[in-house]
Amino acid sequence: MPLAQVRQLPQQFMAWFRKLRPAARWVVVSAAALALAGLVALALAGRSGPQWAPLFTQLDPTDAAAIAGQLEEQGIPFQLAQGGQAILVPAEQVDRLRLDLAAQGLPRQGTVGLELLENMPMGATEFERQVQYLRGLQGELARTIGRLEGVEAARVHVVRPERSPFVSQQRPATAAVLVQLKPGAELEPEQVRSIMHLVASAVEGLKPEDVTVVDTTGRLLSAGVELAQEGTAVVPGDRFEVERRFEAELQRSLQTLLEQVLGPGNVIARVNAELNFDQQVVERHLFEPPADGGQGILRSIQELQETFTGQPAPGGVPGDSNIPTYPQVGGGTLDYQRSERTANYEVNQVVDRVQVAPGAVRRLSVAVVVNGDLTPERRQALQQAVAAAIGSDPQRQDQVEVVAMPFDTTVADRLQQSLEEERQAREATRRVALLAGAGGLALLALVLLVAAWRRRRLARRLLEAQAAGHGLPAVPGSTAGTVAAGPAGRGTAAVPGPGGPVPGPAGAAATGANGKAAEATVLEQVSELVKNQPEHVAQVIRSWLAERSAN
Repeated sequence: MPLAQVRQLPQQFMAWFRKLRPAARWVVVSAAALALAGLVALALAGRSGPQWAPLFTQLDPTDAAAIAGQLEEQGIPFQLAQGGQAILVPAEQVDRLRLDLAAQGLPRQGTVGLELLENMPMGATEFERQVQYLRGLQGELARTIGRLEGVEAARVHVVRPERSPFVSQQRPATAAVLVQLKPGAELEPEQVRSIMHLVASAVEGLKPEDVTVVDTTGRLLSAGVELAQEGTAVVPGDRFEVERRFEAELQRSLQTLLEQVLGPGNVIARVNAELNFDQQVVERHLFEPPADGGQGILRSIQELQETFTGQPAPGGVPGDSNIPTYPQVGGGTLDYQRSERTANYEVNQVVDRVQVAPGAVRRLSVAVVVNGDLTPERRQALQQAVAAAIGSDPQRQDQVEVVAMPFDTTVADRLQQSLEEERQAREATRRVALLAGAGGLALLALVLLVAAWRRRRLARRLLEAQAAGHGLPAVPGSTAGTVAAGPAGRGTAAVPGPGGPVPGPAGAAATGANGKAAEATVLEQVSELVKNQPEHVAQVIRSWLAERSAN
């Protein structure tokens, strides 16, 4: 419905209400009063009862039953809503009940955590303890994942194979996560990767790539997630994003520099970067002589001394005893001594271990296109400036090319022309609207002035005709008659009648002055005549119309 019609509704209602008979008006007023009283009574009745507020919503049936049992034991009234998934309690008790139920571990969101180990019997076996621990661990992980943004509920299943004494027969642990998303929510690959790492970090021997994440619609969310490979610190899926951000930042800096020299729109710069994401560790061992020039710190000494004094042993040729030999000639004592000393000294050893962070620039390629022609000197200067701006390194074989050629601005010129035409059209439309509005206002003012002038003229002629036909006062300031005194003590204006001036009651002399006061008096007199003598007014109008038709 247009706004103008909405604004006219109260006026239309008042016009309709004035046309009703008095009895009908009373009926309408009484019905409106009764409806208003009913609404007030309903509001007061609603406030008089308890105000229900949700204690918990989207509860698991197990948690809903446990909470309802606690409320019944405490004698607190409650209501079930949303098919038993929500519990409503009096609004003033919501905060206290939430604290009391939280102290009892409610709601558990349909899962049990490590509180299972608190009720383990004394005679439980090791297998039963492991099973309860695994159940509790799965519940704790489900609760943690359920607190993530966009996740409404989660279930976690962990498989821990039995340990084998043979390394070749050991199998890795695996896990599966089922997430129920909130309506309209989607998990980003980074969130899925976080869930996989969270579960893997909480289970011994579990790797992130052995964690499967599925949603309730059956989609395998972990299939499209790439994890960091061994020896690298960046996920393969993030390498392209890192390179793209690096190229965009380098390109923006270069574009800003060149536009300040060549002007906006006269240069285009593109950067292609190749980054090295390999994680390297370089370890070097350096041995240096002592700083004081000495032999260093003595580490160990080994000394060997041999001494022999006496007759030497008879000699012969080794071998078979049947072989004839010649006896040795000579004799005497033999004196033998040998001494050996070995000293080990410590030397200065420097171990230099350098870990190269991933993300180093392996190679850069930059292309710059300039609008127009360039001299060889200017081209070389621009190439040197670009190489210095990007940090070009000849050892990396970085490539920088500066090319000059005219740009094709046909599309830009057409777009600029169309924008200019649209701007001119909007300006013309605005001017036409302003002129039309001004003309409309001027026409409205003229109509109002003409209507006011005709209304005043009609009022004057009506008073003159009434005074001429019935001896009523004439219009102040009118030239149709003169002032005369009558016996009644009220000053009236004598107006021409059939037999001359008609005298009125005596009173104060009327001056016939013009002004706003006289016009107000005319309107008041017309209103009084219409209210008090409607038949006479109608007769005067008829006579006035008859005179106009006769003329």
